[in-house]
Parts: sequence; C-alpha cells; structure tokens
Amino acid sequence: MTVETTTVTAGGAAAGRAPGRPARPPLADLITSVLFVDFGEGRENRDTGHITYTRPPRARYECLLCLTAEGPVYGAAAVIAFTASIKTDHTSRCAGEHR
Repeated sequence: MTVETTTVTAGGAAAGRAPGRPARPPLADLITSVLFVDFGEGRENRDTGHITYTRPPRARYECLLCLTAEGPVYGAAAVIAFTASIKTDHTSRCAGEHR
C-alpha cells in the first residue's frame, strides 16, 4: 500500500501565494515604526471656524527597531508639528536601520 503525503510550509501556495512567486519577507521586516494619530472630538463653530474640543487631538510615534516611543503630544498645533517632523527627527537619533 502506498500513501501519498504532501507537506505545506508557511508562505507556500496554501497561504495564498501563487506558484513561482517569491515569498514575502516577514512582517517584522516590513514595518519598522508606527505613528498613532487620534484626531480628537469636538464641535466647530460655523460662524468663526473655531473648534471646541471635548477630547483634543493627540499623536505618538513608536519605533519597532530601537523599541522607543516618542510623545504623546496633545493639541491640534502640536500634532501637526509632531507628525510633520517625527520620522526624520527620530531617524537621526535611532540606532536601528530605517529604510
């Protein structure tokens, strides 16, 4: 009696990869940092355009290479400035290899 067996490895055709297509790198190699932004909650005064926040915007940055977190910062102006510069600012201080 002959029994045929098939071995499937992670990332193979059974994992949704087409035959002959190279395997994707592990997720840890793709994601090196995370930027979290909470836009807050508030109401806009239609006459003035001013927003009164019940929960102000906030942001924080986490580097998965050097395992540090920067922030959080609070307030609309602070979040805008933080998100505009955090990637380059952190990369200059980080010991990990950013791509």
